[in-house]
Amino acid sequence: MRVRADILRTYQGVHTWTGIITGLVLFIGFYAGSLTMYKHELAQWAKPVSAPVTKPYTNNYQTLVDQAIVKYPEQMGNGFSLDLLTNQAPLSWYSQGKERGMA
Repeated sequence: MRVRADILRTYQGVHTWTGIITGLVLFIGFYAGSLTMYKHELAQWAKPVSAPVTKPYTNNYQTLVDQAIVKYPEQMGNGFSLDLLTNQAPLSWYSQGKERGMA
């Protein structure tokens, strides 16, 4: 059985367009389904991480710095760090060298 050429071309065109349209419909359906399925994860991923806001402790830092300067004048002369957001060891310095090494 032989199919006429004009019918064969028509079937090829219908097959091509049916495949394209079906592929687009499936793509849209799967895309929407994946967005729905991972909605919570996508929202969590898109939300920036926010650090908790902490208030500085209200200790008497000037007295602490003054006592450290009197007790360790040589080390404090090279500089020190004062962390206002912690109550544990808010004052720190390097006994020798700089931040990056001991040179």
